Amino acid sequence: MKNLCVGIQPREDDNEFRKIEKVLAPFMQTFKKRKRAKTDIIPDEHKDLYLKRNPKELIEHLNDLYTEKSLVGSLLNETGELLKSVTNSKCFNLYTTDYERGEITVVSESNLSNPRFQYKLPIETGTYLACYVASKKEYVMATDILGDVRFPLGIPNAGFTVKAAICLPIILNTDNECIGIIELFRDHSKPPYTLVNLEICNALTAWLGIALEQNNTNILLYKELGIQKSISELASMYFSNVLPFDKVISDLLDILKISVEAEKGGFFIFYGTITQGYEEIIYADSYDEGFIDSENTFLLKKKTKMKFAPNAPGIPGYAARTGDVINIRDAYKDSRFNRGTDSPLYRTKSVLCVPVKSPRGVIAVIKLINKQNYPYFRKEDIDLLQKVLPSVALICQYYDLDTSYTREQLKRLEIEKLLDIQSKTSIDDVLTVKAYILSELQLPIGFNRFDWDTSGYEEDAHKYIVLALWSSEIFESVFDIQNLIDFMIRVKKGYHQIAFHNFEHVFNVFHCAFVALHKNKDVFNIIEMVAIILTSVCHDIDHSGLTNNFLYLTNDLLTQLYDDCPGEMHRYEFTLFLLQASNVLVKFSSENYQLITTLLKKQFAGFDMAIFLNNRKKLIELYNSDLFDWENVEHRYLIQNMLLICADSCPCFKNFEIAKKHSTNYYKELHHQGDLEKVLEFDPLPLLDRSKSEAIPEHQIVHMTVIVIPTVELIVRTLPNLEILNISVNETLEKWEEIVTMRGQEMWKMNVALVKEKKDKKGHKLSTSFS
Repeated sequence: MKNLCVGIQPREDDNEFRKIEKVLAPFMQTFKKRKRAKTDIIPDEHKDLYLKRNPKELIEHLNDLYTEKSLVGSLLNETGELLKSVTNSKCFNLYTTDYERGEITVVSESNLSNPRFQYKLPIETGTYLACYVASKKEYVMATDILGDVRFPLGIPNAGFTVKAAICLPIILNTDNECIGIIELFRDHSKPPYTLVNLEICNALTAWLGIALEQNNTNILLYKELGIQKSISELASMYFSNVLPFDKVISDLLDILKISVEAEKGGFFIFYGTITQGYEEIIYADSYDEGFIDSENTFLLKKKTKMKFAPNAPGIPGYAARTGDVINIRDAYKDSRFNRGTDSPLYRTKSVLCVPVKSPRGVIAVIKLINKQNYPYFRKEDIDLLQKVLPSVALICQYYDLDTSYTREQLKRLEIEKLLDIQSKTSIDDVLTVKAYILSELQLPIGFNRFDWDTSGYEEDAHKYIVLALWSSEIFESVFDIQNLIDFMIRVKKGYHQIAFHNFEHVFNVFHCAFVALHKNKDVFNIIEMVAIILTSVCHDIDHSGLTNNFLYLTNDLLTQLYDDCPGEMHRYEFTLFLLQASNVLVKFSSENYQLITTLLKKQFAGFDMAIFLNNRKKLIELYNSDLFDWENVEHRYLIQNMLLICADSCPCFKNFEIAKKHSTNYYKELHHQGDLEKVLEFDPLPLLDRSKSEAIPEHQIVHMTVIVIPTVELIVRTLPNLEILNISVNETLEKWEEIVTMRGQEMWKMNVALVKEKKDKKGHKLSTSFS
């Protein structure tokens, strides 16, 4: 959680920072380990089939194939020995070439079996004979090697007695590629080489080139067939539901890594784009190899959500946008590389990213890191990957279809659930409530004050909400009263009888937002105010009393249906369903309806802790840099998010006994979740642990000081007529501090754990605890 970009910085004394973590942890996505061992992801009935067709067998075969490369040196040595004997030469030298590096390696008789004594020479003219031949790719027969100006350095380590020499390249005819050089020489005691000697050498090296070329072709073909077969087997087992997708990707990466001799791999599947301003953000599921153990082996392939902005570093994002293969020889010299992906234990040197394409464009990207036994990936690596991409694309397309089908099924189940909840609403219910509201109901005295207590009004809360909106100068002409009543009856049915996130809580949140809007009716436009009101009454609809973290922990249906903020997005979709069913926004044009629903989605997402904290950080930075602009739509949204979070914290602005009652209900829910986690054999966080309930006052102090007070200060800085909220919340904080002090316990102090207060350019005080 410390790595979340919410602006919270640990201090040297980490004890205070841990207290903040305890408050935020239940609402951040964390990963817990069960007390018992995790079950195998491959079902028992399919395990034998998988083991019989395990692709790791292919990896062993590929390892064997790579040992064939050492045959080139042995063949060259055998050929050199034969030519030395046939031409009556004193000695011979062997060289292997590397044109990408621009060098040849001296592999003489004496150091063939000991690479440590092999050394390299640059491919260029004007130095050694072998370097000249490698540069020209043509043979040379010299009668006086020491007197030839084309290669003044002669032959390495040949001494001064060398006289005549023949130097021949080993050429692969298809690409005119020189893969090696044989160098023969005689000393002064023997006559120069003849044309017959040259013809014998040429004939033998030509046949050697053909044989090696054919061998390389056979190896490459065998390798391609082996990889294709293994990937086809993986696809078959995936299509037959023998293997889950995560395991398929894990084995696929193993195959691709060994096929191109890469140290590490990653796989990115793209599932959508979102336009933010002028930028198009690409979203992907990342299957990336993670941690390294003491033996430097990669242990974990973790699935994470990622997004790639156009100008942000991230090579897979570039490959996805352009559809091009990206081969980077030195990652740290390339601006597209994100250095934050490296760890102190691992450094990226070379990167190869290959896009996987379907008829609709790039659907995935394969990322391979650090070519082994070579400084970077070569053309033949790219060619090999290109030939297996169609099979990989087929797997990805099936995954996309399967995911889409699963989501549609989940949506169907959700809709059936909503229909079941709403099926009991009738026109008679609406007319009865309407008659009661118009004839008898009146808003209570003090309703326009933030500290008004909703206790005793819970049963008729939906009626008071309708009356408040219907009698409001802001909203009286916005809603049709009959549709509004229908909507509120449906909303109330959508809430569960749980300890805290129930309709009483929603009534409190609505009341706070309603009063705040009336005090600032000239600040927000009608679209924003309607969205804020709808969000306040629907933001916890169908809330189960469980955090998003618990939903992830138990692989809840909602986490499969929504990629981010599953609880908030489910409640947003629920709200859309109710808006359409009740036609409550009938007085708005289709364009304004779209504006309201778009804003609703952002406001619902703003209740996610990480998104809220990030929004607050942005707003503080805007104020500190004097860049806040009321004409900017995004800046206005940040203010709306802060206002809704303040409304969600409304018990803190009321009488302390009321605040304490709501706090008790809040912790009942958290402890219920902690009990469920214990049943599932997880260790609950301290905030969720019923056995540690004596620390509730301390938790409340941290919550108010970290979450509520900085947000209230920020909203008061923006809307000064809400100063009463700042006064009330500090009075409530003092009451909690008194409880802790009376116990004789050490009290958590804001100025100890958080950074000091700063001022903006105009001298206004701003809490920068999360900036």
